[in-house]
Amino acid sequence: MAPILKYKKVKLNNSIVPQVFIKKDDGIIYFDRINPDEARFCILDDNGEKNFEVSTGQGIITLNGDMYIADIKNGTILKKYLPSGEVERSIKIEGIFYDFKISAYGELICLGNIGSETVIKIYSNNFNEMCTIFVKDIFFGSCIFLEEDKIYVAGFDKNMNFEIVKINYIGSMLNKWHIDYKYNKKIIVKMEKYKNYFIMLTIGKKGNMMLYDADKNILREIYPDDFEIENFLDFNIYGDTISILGERYILDVQIEDILNYNHRKKIKKFIFQSQMFYYTYAMYYSNLSTEILFLCKYTVPFVFVFYIISLIIKFPIDILALLYFLPILNFTIASIKSFILFLKKSKRIEQLLYINQFEGLKDINILPFYMSLTVFCIEGFINYPNFYILPNVLIAILFYFTFYYISKFAIEYIKNNNDSIVIELLKSDDLIFKEYINNIVRCLKEKKSEKILIEIIADEDINSIIPLKWQRSRKSIIRGFKFDVNSNCLKTLLDFSKRDIKYSRIGILTDYISYMKNEINIKKIKMDIVDKDSQFDF
Repeated sequence: MAPILKYKKVKLNNSIVPQVFIKKDDGIIYFDRINPDEARFCILDDNGEKNFEVSTGQGIITLNGDMYIADIKNGTILKKYLPSGEVERSIKIEGIFYDFKISAYGELICLGNIGSETVIKIYSNNFNEMCTIFVKDIFFGSCIFLEEDKIYVAGFDKNMNFEIVKINYIGSMLNKWHIDYKYNKKIIVKMEKYKNYFIMLTIGKKGNMMLYDADKNILREIYPDDFEIENFLDFNIYGDTISILGERYILDVQIEDILNYNHRKKIKKFIFQSQMFYYTYAMYYSNLSTEILFLCKYTVPFVFVFYIISLIIKFPIDILALLYFLPILNFTIASIKSFILFLKKSKRIEQLLYINQFEGLKDINILPFYMSLTVFCIEGFINYPNFYILPNVLIAILFYFTFYYISKFAIEYIKNNNDSIVIELLKSDDLIFKEYINNIVRCLKEKKSEKILIEIIADEDINSIIPLKWQRSRKSIIRGFKFDVNSNCLKTLLDFSKRDIKYSRIGILTDYISYMKNEINIKKIKMDIVDKDSQFDF
């Protein structure tokens, strides 16, 4: 057995979340989900890279390079795209369909469900329906593979055990395989055939790839950690090589190497959610540091004046005890203010956006120093008037270095991972408002513009600091932002051509309006699309 799985690794440099791919004519075509509302097809060849944006849905790329989007809305709408980005043709199919293949004769084979039945529909190249096959020999079919005039359907039976059936174009079963697999909480989402092996991609709690020897009834498995990645997303077979899409990489490995590879089960480790921890820590770290510095400007003079007054009125206060109490008071007030502030989702988002811009994290000594000082003062205040200097100093030093290194690791993590982080923006539950935003963005795309003029009328005069705060906190998301405030009227120009594409037009527009709704009482909102070549300015 080969102790190491050897493979070649190619990075898709400009990808965000690639989902499916093919290799064609020494190039690569892949479908990239750039954000929750938008996607694109990317074509890499000798002439470089070109891409075009498409509507949301399931991206499909056939082996001959045809590009489709399947959108499930009261049925399945299937659109075929040209390399220019234009829709060549579309069709609406009754039922929910999720796997699509092109036969050797150019026919479109669609697998899906109508009611509770697994169905295969076959269309000509012009999307004319040819026939419908009801697959009776499998409880649920999840994917298909075509071999000449035969169709292989993979899925599971009523007991959630994996099955593969082989049928012809009139639906007659030719063969059937039961796969003895101990985990029945997975779904086979893709299948191809190599010699006597079925190679399948599964999704579930822990997705993997399975290689099933149909002749010997032997099953082999490989997992993403065999390639040092998190997930398998797609794969294709080219001769004796299997190309696997894993996150933003394409991995090429010889199939025989996989067949000779013995997957070694790794010891399960405690999974530390570093991303969530570091960003949450940085959020509180930044705000606490700001609050502590702000409070020191007021509490130190206040305590000094309070002590002078106590001397004048001869009120017995020990200055040393007061000095011990001051940092404790500051830290307590700052912690409470930060906790109350971040109860509001909008404030959490705003602070995380500042963190994403690396603001408020420049001096990593403030919080560690104040933490150690607070601990030192707590020890002194509790034991007052007795004071054990050496153990208190050692504990304070320990706290300082603990929080210093946590802060350092958090900042380094954010530096190294900032480009891949997407901060959740403000949303709206108002269905009418959401439909209005969707229609505006739809019109924007139809007119091939990227600019929207928004006019907001409020009940009272609008403070210019409100849109300015939104602009500052979102400057890493969109740079195309101009505004003008005149009494109770706020006019804003959003240029989506200057946005981070990880954030959708719908998401940014919803966030902006939701932010304004939280800050001012809006009477009226009007949106107009600005011509793409317009040099509009206030």
